[in-house]
Amino acid sequence: MAFKERGRLGDSRRRNISRRKILSPEQRTGASSGRELGKEKKEDMNFYLISDTHLKHAAMTTYCLRPSDFSERTHRNIMNTVKDTDTLIHLGDVGIGKYQDWEWMVQAWPCRKVLIRGNHDRNHSCSWWMEHGFHFACDSMVFRNVLLTHEPANAVIKSDGHRPYGALEEGLPEGCTLNVHGHLHNIWDGFHRPERIERDVE
Repeated sequence: MAFKERGRLGDSRRRNISRRKILSPEQRTGASSGRELGKEKKEDMNFYLISDTHLKHAAMTTYCLRPSDFSERTHRNIMNTVKDTDTLIHLGDVGIGKYQDWEWMVQAWPCRKVLIRGNHDRNHSCSWWMEHGFHFACDSMVFRNVLLTHEPANAVIKSDGHRPYGALEEGLPEGCTLNVHGHLHNIWDGFHRPERIERDVE
């Protein structure tokens, strides 16, 4: 009798197994759906570069002929462009003056935010910037074989004696083919100072 009971139980299990849907290894591990999700996310992710926003820096209206509401326009354009899946890389000089006047803008940008500190940002540490709106902050980085800096990587060694990229004196890092930077604004002859003119000509 005991043997028959075990036999009936075995038959029941076999019937249950036969009714189950047979899954492929990819379906069992979720690899197939994972690839599709990954592909979708990759297509939706964009990287943006911006520099020298100088939020709330009133002198920009004369130095660079920006409109009086340039800070608000910059903020509005960013809000209308980036998505939460995007990454915005800021090449430095975020804002000038009291950070309380413009920090709320940075905090509101709905994306991942990376800061390459500029000459007006280095009065605060990288960790400070990460506590005030940015997900990551540094002084230079390589992105897809492009060196990202605030000042021009090689010419900056002649700027006021300050050498934030001193290690780059002899050229770009290995594997890099281009240096993308900010700092020069739209005043290509420098800000009317001989040392800047000498640097920017290079």
